[in-house]
Amino acid sequence: APSNAVQAVVCTLPALLPLFIHSVIHAFTPTDVFWLCAAALAALLRCAPAAPVDGAFTDNPAGDTSGEEWETERPADPLIALLKVVLEVIKTHRQEFEAEFHIRYDVLAQYNIPSLPADCPSTNFSMEALLHRLLQGLPVYTALLKYVEKEEPKSQIPSRFRQNSELLKQRITGKMRHAVQVTPLTSSQEQQLLRDLDSSDTFHRKMTAHSILYQLRSFLVDCKNAINKKEKLRESRANRAMTPVTLYYQS
Repeated sequence: APSNAVQAVVCTLPALLPLFIHSVIHAFTPTDVFWLCAAALAALLRCAPAAPVDGAFTDNPAGDTSGEEWETERPADPLIALLKVVLEVIKTHRQEFEAEFHIRYDVLAQYNIPSLPADCPSTNFSMEALLHRLLQGLPVYTALLKYVEKEEPKSQIPSRFRQNSELLKQRITGKMRHAVQVTPLTSSQEQQLLRDLDSSDTFHRKMTAHSILYQLRSFLVDCKNAINKKEKLRESRANRAMTPVTLYYQS
Protein backbone atom coordinates (compact mmCIF):
# COMPACT_ATOMS: atom_id res chain seq x y z
CA ALA A 1 0.00 0.00 0.00
CA PRO A 2 1.26 3.55 -0.60
CA SER A 3 2.72 5.46 2.35
CA ASN A 4 0.94 8.37 4.02
CA ALA A 5 3.22 10.84 2.26
CA VAL A 6 2.26 9.47 -1.15
CA GLN A 7 -1.43 9.60 -0.27
CA ALA A 8 -1.11 13.22 0.77
CA VAL A 9 0.58 14.16 -2.49
CA VAL A 10 -2.02 12.28 -4.55
CA CYS A 11 -4.81 14.23 -2.87
CA THR A 12 -3.16 17.54 -3.72
CA LEU A 13 -1.88 16.46 -7.16
CA PRO A 14 -4.39 18.49 -9.24
CA ALA A 15 -3.18 21.68 -7.56
CA LEU A 16 0.52 21.05 -8.16
CA LEU A 17 2.22 22.97 -10.92
CA PRO A 18 4.24 20.99 -13.50
CA LEU A 19 7.44 22.82 -12.54
CA PHE A 20 7.38 21.25 -9.05
CA ILE A 21 6.68 17.66 -10.11
CA HIS A 22 10.33 16.75 -10.72
CA SER A 23 11.51 17.97 -7.31
CA VAL A 24 8.59 16.31 -5.52
CA ILE A 25 9.26 12.92 -7.11
CA HIS A 26 12.86 12.86 -5.83
CA ALA A 27 11.61 13.16 -2.25
CA PHE A 28 10.17 9.58 -2.34
CA THR A 29 11.45 6.05 -2.53
CA PRO A 30 11.18 4.04 -5.81
CA THR A 31 8.09 2.28 -4.43
CA ASP A 32 6.45 5.60 -3.64
CA VAL A 33 7.29 6.88 -7.13
CA PHE A 34 5.59 3.81 -8.64
CA TRP A 35 2.37 4.47 -6.72
CA LEU A 36 2.53 8.17 -7.52
CA CYS A 37 2.84 7.49 -11.28
CA ALA A 38 0.00 4.97 -11.13
CA ALA A 39 -2.27 7.51 -9.44
CA ALA A 40 -1.36 10.23 -11.96
CA LEU A 41 -2.05 7.88 -14.88
CA ALA A 42 -5.44 6.96 -13.43
CA ALA A 43 -6.32 10.65 -13.10
CA LEU A 44 -5.34 11.34 -16.70
CA LEU A 45 -7.36 8.41 -18.02
CA ARG A 46 -10.40 9.65 -16.13
CA CYS A 47 -10.14 13.10 -17.75
CA ALA A 48 -9.43 11.89 -21.28
CA PRO A 49 -12.41 11.68 -23.71
CA ALA A 50 -13.37 8.10 -24.40
CA ALA A 51 -13.37 6.67 -27.93
CA PRO A 52 -15.50 3.61 -28.67
CA VAL A 53 -13.67 0.43 -29.50
CA ASP A 54 -14.50 -1.24 -32.82
CA GLY A 55 -17.52 -3.48 -32.33
CA ALA A 56 -18.33 -2.03 -28.90
CA PHE A 57 -21.81 -0.80 -27.99
CA THR A 58 -22.44 2.93 -27.74
CA ASP A 59 -24.84 4.93 -25.61
CA ASN A 60 -26.91 6.06 -28.61
CA PRO A 61 -30.27 4.29 -28.80
CA ALA A 62 -31.35 2.67 -32.05
CA GLY A 63 -32.40 5.25 -34.60
CA ASP A 64 -30.75 8.14 -32.76
CA THR A 65 -28.86 10.60 -34.93
CA SER A 66 -25.76 12.62 -34.26
CA GLY A 67 -25.51 16.38 -34.62
CA GLU A 68 -23.66 15.98 -37.91
CA GLU A 69 -26.51 13.94 -39.40
CA TRP A 70 -29.00 16.60 -38.41
CA GLU A 71 -26.86 19.17 -40.21
CA THR A 72 -26.97 17.28 -43.51
CA GLU A 73 -30.71 16.56 -43.36
CA ARG A 74 -31.91 20.11 -43.82
CA PRO A 75 -35.46 20.88 -44.91
CA ALA A 76 -35.99 21.63 -48.58
CA ASP A 77 -35.86 25.27 -49.66
CA PRO A 78 -39.50 26.49 -50.01
CA LEU A 79 -38.80 28.22 -53.34
CA ILE A 80 -37.03 25.20 -54.85
CA ALA A 81 -39.82 22.93 -53.61
CA LEU A 82 -42.48 25.08 -55.30
CA LEU A 83 -40.52 25.29 -58.55
CA LYS A 84 -40.39 21.49 -58.58
CA VAL A 85 -44.17 21.37 -58.19
CA VAL A 86 -44.67 23.72 -61.15
CA LEU A 87 -42.16 21.82 -63.26
CA GLU A 88 -43.92 18.56 -62.48
CA VAL A 89 -47.04 20.01 -64.12
CA ILE A 90 -45.11 21.12 -67.21
CA LYS A 91 -43.35 17.75 -67.39
CA THR A 92 -46.33 16.24 -69.21
CA HIS A 93 -45.95 18.65 -72.12
CA ARG A 94 -43.15 16.76 -73.82
CA GLN A 95 -45.10 13.51 -74.01
CA GLU A 96 -48.24 15.29 -75.21
CA PHE A 97 -46.35 17.21 -77.91
CA GLU A 98 -44.45 14.22 -79.31
CA ALA A 99 -47.62 12.11 -79.31
CA GLU A 100 -49.49 14.77 -81.29
CA PHE A 101 -46.84 15.87 -83.80
CA HIS A 102 -44.51 12.83 -83.93
CA ILE A 103 -41.39 15.03 -83.96
CA ARG A 104 -38.62 15.61 -81.44
CA TYR A 105 -39.43 17.89 -78.52
CA ASP A 106 -36.24 19.96 -78.84
CA VAL A 107 -37.38 21.18 -82.28
CA LEU A 108 -39.38 23.78 -80.34
CA ALA A 109 -36.15 25.50 -79.32
CA GLN A 110 -35.74 26.67 -82.92
CA TYR A 111 -38.89 28.79 -82.88
CA ASN A 112 -38.30 32.48 -82.33
CA ILE A 113 -40.54 33.95 -79.62
CA PRO A 114 -40.30 37.76 -79.38
CA SER A 115 -39.92 39.38 -75.96
CA LEU A 116 -38.94 36.23 -74.07
CA PRO A 117 -37.54 36.94 -70.58
CA ALA A 118 -33.78 36.68 -70.16
CA ASP A 119 -32.45 33.32 -68.95
CA CYS A 120 -30.93 32.59 -65.55
CA PRO A 121 -27.19 32.01 -66.08
CA SER A 122 -25.49 29.37 -63.96
CA THR A 123 -22.30 31.43 -63.44
CA ASN A 124 -21.25 35.04 -62.78
CA PHE A 125 -24.58 35.88 -61.14
CA SER A 126 -25.27 36.51 -57.48
CA MET A 127 -28.20 34.90 -55.69
CA GLU A 128 -29.95 38.27 -55.58
CA ALA A 129 -29.56 38.74 -59.34
CA LEU A 130 -30.91 35.24 -60.04
CA LEU A 131 -33.97 35.85 -57.89
CA HIS A 132 -34.58 39.18 -59.59
CA ARG A 133 -34.27 37.57 -63.03
CA LEU A 134 -36.80 34.89 -62.06
CA LEU A 135 -39.18 37.46 -60.61
CA GLN A 136 -39.02 39.60 -63.77
CA GLY A 137 -39.82 36.64 -66.00
CA LEU A 138 -43.05 35.58 -64.27
CA PRO A 139 -45.38 38.36 -65.56
CA VAL A 140 -44.07 37.97 -69.12
CA TYR A 141 -44.76 34.24 -69.17
CA THR A 142 -48.15 34.82 -67.52
CA ALA A 143 -49.08 36.99 -70.50
CA LEU A 144 -47.60 34.57 -73.05
CA LEU A 145 -49.64 31.71 -71.61
CA LYS A 146 -52.81 33.48 -72.73
CA TYR A 147 -51.68 32.76 -76.27
CA VAL A 148 -51.25 29.10 -75.33
CA GLU A 149 -54.79 29.00 -73.93
CA LYS A 150 -56.15 30.37 -77.19
CA GLU A 151 -54.31 27.88 -79.42
CA GLU A 152 -54.32 24.89 -77.03
CA PRO A 153 -57.51 25.27 -74.96
CA LYS A 154 -57.23 21.72 -73.57
CA SER A 155 -53.85 22.37 -71.97
CA GLN A 156 -53.96 22.52 -68.17
CA ILE A 157 -50.52 24.11 -67.84
CA PRO A 158 -51.54 27.81 -68.11
CA SER A 159 -54.19 27.57 -65.38
CA ARG A 160 -51.95 25.50 -63.10
CA PHE A 161 -49.13 27.98 -63.58
CA ARG A 162 -51.38 30.92 -62.65
CA GLN A 163 -52.49 29.09 -59.51
CA ASN A 164 -48.88 29.02 -58.29
CA SER A 165 -47.56 32.29 -59.76
CA GLU A 166 -48.58 34.49 -56.81
CA LEU A 167 -47.05 32.10 -54.29
CA LEU A 168 -43.92 31.95 -56.44
CA LYS A 169 -43.62 35.75 -56.25
CA GLN A 170 -44.00 35.66 -52.47
CA ARG A 171 -41.31 33.03 -52.02
CA ILE A 172 -38.93 34.81 -54.37
CA THR A 173 -39.29 38.16 -52.61
CA GLY A 174 -39.10 36.42 -49.23
CA LYS A 175 -35.71 35.00 -50.20
CA MET A 176 -34.34 38.31 -51.50
CA ARG A 177 -32.27 40.58 -49.29
CA HIS A 178 -33.78 43.65 -50.92
CA ALA A 179 -37.26 42.77 -52.12
CA VAL A 180 -38.48 44.57 -55.22
CA GLN A 181 -41.92 44.86 -56.72
CA VAL A 182 -42.37 43.71 -60.31
CA THR A 183 -45.60 45.00 -61.79
CA PRO A 184 -47.52 42.96 -64.36
CA LEU A 185 -47.64 44.08 -67.95
CA THR A 186 -50.15 46.76 -68.82
CA SER A 187 -53.04 45.80 -71.07
CA SER A 188 -51.46 47.62 -74.02
CA GLN A 189 -48.11 45.87 -73.46
CA GLU A 190 -49.83 42.52 -73.22
CA GLN A 191 -51.87 43.08 -76.39
CA GLN A 192 -48.76 44.10 -78.29
CA LEU A 193 -46.93 41.01 -77.06
CA LEU A 194 -49.73 38.73 -78.25
CA ARG A 195 -50.04 40.52 -81.60
CA ASP A 196 -46.35 39.90 -82.26
CA LEU A 197 -47.02 36.17 -81.99
CA ASP A 198 -50.03 36.03 -84.27
CA SER A 199 -49.87 34.39 -87.68
CA SER A 200 -52.27 33.36 -90.45
CA ASP A 201 -50.68 29.88 -90.51
CA THR A 202 -52.56 27.54 -88.17
CA PHE A 203 -49.67 25.10 -87.84
CA HIS A 204 -47.25 27.93 -87.06
CA ARG A 205 -49.56 29.28 -84.34
CA LYS A 206 -49.82 25.87 -82.69
CA MET A 207 -46.06 25.38 -82.81
CA THR A 208 -45.59 28.84 -81.32
CA ALA A 209 -47.90 27.94 -78.44
CA HIS A 210 -45.97 24.74 -77.77
CA SER A 211 -42.70 26.63 -78.03
CA ILE A 212 -43.86 29.00 -75.28
CA LEU A 213 -44.42 26.03 -72.98
CA TYR A 214 -41.01 24.64 -73.96
CA GLN A 215 -39.31 27.97 -73.19
CA LEU A 216 -41.19 28.31 -69.91
CA ARG A 217 -39.94 24.92 -68.78
CA SER A 218 -36.35 25.76 -69.80
CA PHE A 219 -36.55 29.09 -67.98
CA LEU A 220 -37.79 27.54 -64.73
CA VAL A 221 -35.31 24.64 -64.88
CA ASP A 222 -32.35 26.97 -65.45
CA CYS A 223 -33.42 29.31 -62.64
CA LYS A 224 -34.06 26.42 -60.24
CA ASN A 225 -30.69 24.80 -60.94
CA ALA A 226 -28.80 28.09 -60.68
CA ILE A 227 -30.47 29.05 -57.39
CA ASN A 228 -29.99 25.55 -55.97
CA LYS A 229 -26.31 25.62 -56.92
CA LYS A 230 -25.83 28.97 -55.18
CA GLU A 231 -27.67 27.72 -52.10
CA LYS A 232 -25.51 24.60 -51.82
CA LEU A 233 -22.34 26.65 -52.27
CA ARG A 234 -23.41 29.02 -49.52
CA GLU A 235 -24.22 26.13 -47.17
CA SER A 236 -20.89 24.47 -47.94
CA ARG A 237 -19.01 27.65 -47.03
CA ALA A 238 -21.00 28.01 -43.81
CA ASN A 239 -20.29 24.40 -42.84
CA ARG A 240 -16.56 24.85 -43.44
CA ALA A 241 -16.55 27.95 -41.26
CA MET A 242 -18.26 26.03 -38.43
CA THR A 243 -16.13 22.87 -38.65
CA PRO A 244 -14.33 22.38 -35.29
CA VAL A 245 -10.55 22.03 -35.26
CA THR A 246 -9.36 18.71 -33.80
CA LEU A 247 -6.00 18.69 -32.05
CA TYR A 248 -3.95 15.49 -31.90
CA TYR A 249 -1.18 14.75 -29.42
CA GLN A 250 1.24 11.91 -28.97
CA SER A 251 1.71 10.24 -25.59
